[in-house]
This record gives sequence, C-alpha cells and structure tokens, in this order.
Amino acid sequence: RRFDLRITTAGGRVTIDGTGACPESQPAFGVSLSRHLRIENIVLRGNPEGAGFLVDHSGDIRFTNVTASGFAGCGLVSTLSVVGLFVDLSRFTDNSGGGLCLNGNGLWITGTTTDRNGPGGIVLQGVPGGVAMNAFVSRSLAGSDQPAGITAQAPGGLNNLVVTRSTFGARGVPPRAG
Repeated sequence: RRFDLRITTAGGRVTIDGTGACPESQPAFGVSLSRHLRIENIVLRGNPEGAGFLVDHSGDIRFTNVTASGFAGCGLVSTLSVVGLFVDLSRFTDNSGGGLCLNGNGLWITGTTTDRNGPGGIVLQGVPGGVAMNAFVSRSLAGSDQPAGITAQAPGGLNNLVVTRSTFGARGVPPRAG
C-alpha cells in the first residue's frame, strides 16, 4: 500500500550532511525497491568517499527541489533497473563523478542546474548490450565551469535523447566516437 513519509522543517528544506558518514560503496541517501516515491526539498551535502542519492530497482521516482554537492561520486545515480525517473528544479554541483549519472529507461530532467561536476553535468552511462535509454532534458542549465552539459557514455547507444530549451556553458553534448 502507498504511504506518506513527511519530514518538514520551519524553513521548508531538510539538510542532510553526509560528510564522512558513509563508506565509498554506500550512498548518502538510497532508494531501493520503491514505486511512486517523491523526494522533495532536501539539501544533501558531500560524502568525500561516495555518491549522494542512489535509486535502484525502482519506478516512478520524483526528485523536486533537491540539491546534492561535494560528493566524490555522482550527486545522483540511477541503475539500469530504474524506470521512470523525474528530476525537476534541482541543483547538482561540485561532484567529482558527475552531477547526475543515469542508467535506466524513461529519464526526465527539467529545470535542473549542474556545474563543476567531473565528466559531465548529466552522464548517461548505460551498459554494453543493455536496454537503450529514453531521456528528455528541458529547461536545464550547465554552468560555464561544467566541461560538458550532457555526456553520453552508453556503449550500447542511446535512443531518444531529446534536449530542449537548455543552456550548456563550455560544451553541450560532446560527440561520441565510433
């Protein structure tokens, strides 16, 4: 059955400081085996050993007004088993591994800002022989200190990458060799 877990503060946003809290193999905030989940109004601060948010074996997960910064890995990671990931009005900055490192199918990124994140603001990873991704990016911004707005690393290729009304600082979507 569906249920609501609500954590509220007088200021409207919850801050979670992951500094030194998790080993490299663990995210600071993990979601697994979930459906129809909304994660809103959270500031997640760096874990110099690992990743920020992780979504695994889940569907219809929505991130709204979240911030992840200061992670050695990615600010948000999704695995191939994720279907329907929505990220809206969020910020991912200063993450060495990338802002959003995404696998899965049905990825919607809107109104999201990335800057100073490793190889790319949005890194579409994929796996060899894996299911092609369908990604939609709109009204998103990669700052001038972001080497690439979107980096496509999916060895099996990408299907249906649609980018509209977005601005990418240094480079938009670098060409993929091969």
